[in-house]
Order: sequence, then C-alpha cells, then structure tokens
Amino acid sequence: MPLQTVGKRGHRGSDFFLPPSSRKECREQIQLHVDVLEQKEQELVHMKAQDEEKIINFMDLVKFEKQRVHTEFKHLHQMLEEKESIVLSSIKWVEEEGAKKCEHYNTSTQEQLMLLKQLKDSLKAKQQMPPRQLLQDIKDILHRSEEFQFQLHHSTPIPLDLEKQLNEAKSRNDSIIESLKKLGAPVTFNMASAHPDLSLSQDLKTVTLVMMRQNSSKEPVDPQRFFPFRCVLGSPGFSTGRHTWEVELSGHLGRACDVGVAWEQVPRKGSLTLEPASGFWLLHITRFECHVLTGRDSRENLQVCPRRVGVCLDLEGKEVSFYDADTNNHIYTFQASFQGKIFPFFRLLFSGTQITLSP
Repeated sequence: MPLQTVGKRGHRGSDFFLPPSSRKECREQIQLHVDVLEQKEQELVHMKAQDEEKIINFMDLVKFEKQRVHTEFKHLHQMLEEKESIVLSSIKWVEEEGAKKCEHYNTSTQEQLMLLKQLKDSLKAKQQMPPRQLLQDIKDILHRSEEFQFQLHHSTPIPLDLEKQLNEAKSRNDSIIESLKKLGAPVTFNMASAHPDLSLSQDLKTVTLVMMRQNSSKEPVDPQRFFPFRCVLGSPGFSTGRHTWEVELSGHLGRACDVGVAWEQVPRKGSLTLEPASGFWLLHITRFECHVLTGRDSRENLQVCPRRVGVCLDLEGKEVSFYDADTNNHIYTFQASFQGKIFPFFRLLFSGTQITLSP
C-alpha cells in the first residue's frame, strides 16, 4: 500500500506520523535498495579489480616491449660494431701493406734521385775543368750518363697483387654492407611450425626442447607443425637477396641440433631425410662434433664445435654459408639451386637444448 504521511496537529508539518505497518514496509523498501546498491558495489569492486589487473598486465607488456626494443637495438648496435670491426680489419691490413710498399718505393726513388744528382753534378763539374782534366775519364762519365735509367719497373708504388687484394676486400665488404642493409626483418621462430615439445620465448627469439620422452606428444592436427621430428622453421622466408643471422647454442644437459635452411615445401610429418636433395642444407652440431649432411648416407666431418654459428643465405649467388660467429672463421659452404622460398630451419635433439637467434 502506498505510504502516507500525516502531519501532527499543532506542528508545522515538518513531523510525520506513520502507522507501524507503513514503517515496516518503508524499512523493507529501504533495505531492498541497500541490498541492490551493495550488489552493485560488489560488482563495481570486482570489475575495478579486473580492470586494474588488465591495466597492470598492459603496463607490464608495455614495459616488456620497451625493454625488448632496447635489448634488440643494443644487440643490433653490437652486431654492427662487430661487422664494422671485421670490415675495417681487412682494410687495415691492406693499408699497412700499402704503407710498407709506399715506403719502399719512396726510399728506392730517393736513392735514384741522389744518384742522378751526383751524376749531373759530375758532368757540370767537368764542364768547368781545363782541357786536360776535361778529357780525363770523360768516356766513363758520359757512358754512365747514357746508361742511367730509373729502376721503377721493380718498385712500383702500388703492386698489382695489393691492388687485387684491395678490390677483393672491397667486394667482400660491399656484400657484408648490403646484407646488413637488408636486415629489416630480424629472424624469429615460426610458432605455427614448432613441434609440441618445443617451447618458444615470448619474443620468439629463443626455442627450448623442454622434454624428450618416447611418444610424449600426440600428433598435432595442424599440418604446419613438424612431427615427430622436433623441428621449427624461422621467419620470414626468403626468395631473393642475401640474408644473414646468427644462432647461439646452449643446454644444461648437453646441446645437439641441426641448423641451416630448408625449402618451403619440405614435409612436416613422418620421417625426414635431412639432405640437400630433399631441400635441407644443414650443419649438425653437438658439444663434441660438427659435420655437414651432404647426402642420405654421407656427411663431411669438420674440425670445429662452435657455440655461436652464423648462417648466410645468398639466393642470387646460390650459396648457404656457415661461419663461427665467435671467431668469424668460415666453416662450410653449400652450392645450391633454390626453387621457391627458403626458410631458416632448426632441429633440436637433446632435452634442455636451447637456440637463441640474433638479430
């Protein structure tokens, strides 16, 4: 029933009189509103807590991304400095050799100029002598004057072999610089292709083989994933140009992996034949050995066991080269004819094996 207010007689209308039943109903309605508001308050508090968690997660992601960019650019700067040092070292050697040759040339020409001056002074002195002294030994002096020649054909300022080495260094350095210019898209791991036992870092720069038990994983439905071989592709794939990246290998239980490139249409399921004829150009590396997989039943053993490996894919030059990233020494080069897009390729063999990409 609707509430009614009745003013007490003799008062100014500011006091109200409610029958007991009406007062009870009023309190019940107030409590109902309080309950509704408390429910809304709880919902708002819960929503606020969820939103604050989202804000915290968002800010953590912003912080992580900021740190990631800082780390990546720091690494890129370091890589550029290392490449610059490599480029300059070859030029420095040519410069030092050139300086030695130039010094030898200057010494030789200076000696010949001194001999020429002495001969010229001797002739001028003869001109001023009396007839008897003028004719003395004149034939010998004139003969030496006629026979004098500059001996420059044995002492050129820049030897041809040194010019050749400079041109070779320039060509090599141009190639390195061009490859660095094309590093617009750093290599990362392709999550869609990764075997289920492989764990990828959030920035897709590190992959780890977290387990290795027989039949530990069910075959994935996704046709892009490798199975049962514990493999993963890199991204992006390349169809033109020259591209270089480096991998660092580690593992607390030992490290063993295959590193290189693969054709885009290599099979993802079943047994893989990791040879060039099947679209794989790989370096097999463990803690104790390193070899290249040259055929189905053939390989070439190498006298290195690198922890950091550089891979250089030259699609125009039709080559895949490997080098020790710590020493910059060449390891091996495949000659290949590529058809279609080529991707970085990795296979991990031991539990705990970890591969980190740069840049």
